[in-house]
Amino acid sequence: MTAVKTEKNSYKNARPFIEYLEHKAGFRSKKDEDDGFEKLEFDERKIDRAALSDLRKDLGKPPNKAIFAMKYLAQWTRDFNDPWDTECYYCVGTLFALYQQKIGKKESLRKSWHHDENLKFYQRNFGASFHKLERKMREESSAENKKEKLKTLEQRFTTVIRSKRAELPVRLRHAILILASYEIQIDWLKLLLDLMRWKYYESPFVKKGISPQRSWSQSFWKVSEENLEEKENMEETQ
Repeated sequence: MTAVKTEKNSYKNARPFIEYLEHKAGFRSKKDEDDGFEKLEFDERKIDRAALSDLRKDLGKPPNKAIFAMKYLAQWTRDFNDPWDTECYYCVGTLFALYQQKIGKKESLRKSWHHDENLKFYQRNFGASFHKLERKMREESSAENKKEKLKTLEQRFTTVIRSKRAELPVRLRHAILILASYEIQIDWLKLLLDLMRWKYYESPFVKKGISPQRSWSQSFWKVSEENLEEKENMEETQ
């Protein structure tokens, strides 16, 4: 698989890029004989363990220092005009590899959540993943430590949405690890698109439109979904 040269490459290439990562994680597209639609099938024998290991080695590193990851990610970012978009691809690529290592052989988790087309974008963004995590903690935590765990989780989420761009790689790594430990799905496509838009909204409530920070907040705290549904398609096609 190779990157497609188009105008606005960083947004146009986002879905193919995530599919490329899934390919490294052992997924292959196969046409269903009954309905004729393409579907993803997981085969553990197809996992490119060397590629995923190389990507993990460069966790948190800027693109120009990610020597191991360049082999896999340079082809996707060579035509980008904005250095931040390049950083987002490297960040998501290395975090994806980390997540694959932590969740093991669970096929439903290894695949990006964006394949669940029954859910809207805002129902499976990073805030929605944290909402699922919060519910799971409520169910599994004992009465004596539940309140403290939920408070810590909210603080961790708030720290992420308040992050400046330079802080995101490290803070997202911690967030990915806790999501993986509780077996929570991640929409890697939506995460990549949202991170590229982060530069327009360094503060959660500035500029017109709904920032990724705000949409994650609304998904986490489950408020005002109507406005999110109205805006989501416009934002995904930048």
